[in-house]
Amino acid sequence: MITEHFRKRTKQRTPYSDSESLMYDLELQKESMIHLHKYSNQLNYYPKLRNKFRKYPFASILVYEFLNLCVVIENENKFVTVYNLFDY
Repeated sequence: MITEHFRKRTKQRTPYSDSESLMYDLELQKESMIHLHKYSNQLNYYPKLRNKFRKYPFASILVYEFLNLCVVIENENKFVTVYNLFDY
């Protein structure tokens, strides 16, 4: 499920004009995705993302380094927002 907030942030923070195009590219890059949760050891590589768990404490963050994006999801299927990985 894609929220309206996610659609707006896709247009603002990414080079994509719509969320469907972004979702297609995310699906293509699925194998290179890094799945982070609040207590992930890999979170040490992305220290600024740790703060995102204050705002979304029960969420997961999917990191796509190749696309320079990270996506916040809740309940394993609700796309909440998107951030540029190194420009947030």
